[in-house]
Amino acid sequence: MRFPEPARYLAVAILVMLGVMIAPPLGAQSPSAVPQFEVTSVKRNTSGASRSSMRLPETGTVSATNAPLRMMINQAYQIGRFELVAAVDGPLLAGGVNAPKFDVEGKPPDTAPPGQPRLMLRKLLADRFNLRMHRETRPTPVYVLTVARTGRLGPDLVASDRDCAAYITALRSDPQLTAPEPRHRNGTPLCIGALPRRPGITFIRQVGPAALIKRQIQAFVDRPLIDATGLTGNYEWTLSFSQNAQDGDAPSVFTAVEEQLGLTLEARTQPYEVLVVDSVDWPTAN
Repeated sequence: MRFPEPARYLAVAILVMLGVMIAPPLGAQSPSAVPQFEVTSVKRNTSGASRSSMRLPETGTVSATNAPLRMMINQAYQIGRFELVAAVDGPLLAGGVNAPKFDVEGKPPDTAPPGQPRLMLRKLLADRFNLRMHRETRPTPVYVLTVARTGRLGPDLVASDRDCAAYITALRSDPQLTAPEPRHRNGTPLCIGALPRRPGITFIRQVGPAALIKRQIQAFVDRPLIDATGLTGNYEWTLSFSQNAQDGDAPSVFTAVEEQLGLTLEARTQPYEVLVVDSVDWPTAN
């Protein structure tokens, strides 16, 4: 049947709208649209071990050992611990030491191109755990990292032309590397040298991209951290603080960030994108 011109345009517009409206949730894409493992194995780990690990190489077998489901989702979608929200109840998405753990292995086809392990892991989670999710932006309590005094940083945050990641990458490719390790202004090693040790005190020392500062601080605060410093390029920083509120001999992470780095952690509520889990089940048998 041939539509008149105006009707044909209307039909196309309706089809486009329907395509947007019925777009599948995350984890429910067409099987042909998502790369997948050739062989998979999912087993419950009941060893009681405390350590969990994951291996996500560019090519080859992907594996998780004694890993909770939350850890696998975070790795598959490259999100932080605050970006995953459960809209369903049950133990599978529980946190802490009592969360169920799994051993997972996925072997891609020999012809699979590099760079697809996370996509394949997402497909595995959808198929074996019936994981379905959607993205949603909601008002969320956050900390916003800003520069405390415009044009002036703290004494322990200085611009640098060095990068620990580059040094460690070079060292891994050539164990006989003779290039000297980047060093702190006081002469101590910055990248792989031992940090000072003091009971109850956390020390962070690094040199690299400014974005890494936010990532390191995030591990020690209880809200998502938004980087609004505007800092670019490489920096060298040292941070020491106490995680024990009763320890009056050392500053809290909030005080240390301001006094030592010249940055502030400002509490706000603002829109923040999260992944919401709509459904999840115990894994199907191998």
